[in-house]
Amino acid sequence: MKGAGKGKRRQTAPVTLARQRFAEALRRVRDATGFTKDTAVREALRATYGNINKSSFSRYMHGEHVPGPPFVKALYRLAERHCPPGSLTLPLEELLSMREEAETTTVADEELRQENARLREENARLRGLLHTGAGPAAPAPALAAAPAQDGDEPTATRQNLPSQKNTQVNGVTRVAREREPCALPVGGSKGDRQAADIPGPRETQAATAVRVEDHQDVTGRAPAAEFPEPAARQTAARLVRRLLDRTWSETGRTPDAEAALSLLLDVAGSVTPGELSEATRLLHSAGQEVLADSLVTAFARQQKERDVILAALALQRAREDSSLGLLLATAARRQR
Repeated sequence: MKGAGKGKRRQTAPVTLARQRFAEALRRVRDATGFTKDTAVREALRATYGNINKSSFSRYMHGEHVPGPPFVKALYRLAERHCPPGSLTLPLEELLSMREEAETTTVADEELRQENARLREENARLRGLLHTGAGPAAPAPALAAAPAQDGDEPTATRQNLPSQKNTQVNGVTRVAREREPCALPVGGSKGDRQAADIPGPRETQAATAVRVEDHQDVTGRAPAAEFPEPAARQTAARLVRRLLDRTWSETGRTPDAEAALSLLLDVAGSVTPGELSEATRLLHSAGQEVLADSLVTAFARQQKERDVILAALALQRAREDSSLGLLLATAARRQR
């Protein structure tokens, strides 16, 4: 049934013990305010802290998100004003210390730690293959040509084909073969369900297709077009601006990363490899490593294998090594 899953809450990572302890302490402070409903607590916080939406407040109370020090201090001051003298036994300094521990403690789940270790090993292996050319995609050694007999036509070999050239890279002989430029394929037409300024059907954007050529042109042709092309850059810039806008709530006071991640998951299946490369670069420049990694991971999970390969080429060309490794590791995990 259409829309049947709209009311379901997105699954979150397991909550660490440090977050559980901090959330429990935070709930005790909330209960000390004397208000029986969270709505009343949020309304009372409006004067000293600002607006906070219902979902963010609930995540704070359950340890799914860790609030900033301003929220903790505002809630504590509110409890001090309304609770009976001596009933608030937890000092503010200790509560802030618990908050810092909860924010810096990683997920303690042993299975997740093992999975992360496997991903790091796979990441290192794939990056090593990429840089050395020793992977399964590396070209086979050149075959020796049989001696030509008098009157025979020359036999075409890897050495004398006009569209090929042998190069020596890290002691491994590689053959650079000319390919025809191709347009990057695009994903599904899901697009952004939340706004109309993200481009619509991809068939109307043929001009944004990115040309992929060999790293070395052996035919003397003119260099390939700018990569990514300006239209792809503009699309990526609009997407990044919207993601950065979504990291803050409408009041401009409270970070709302959930909204940004929701938008990111909506568009990850429809961006092109060139747009992914540019958007990742812009997010890293803005210090949004988490959003950049989330975009790369969602792309690797939603897009087809050929699109992921083309995205890897685009990220390599943009020198986004960390995102390239994450893309390859996620794709390898998906194949298991």
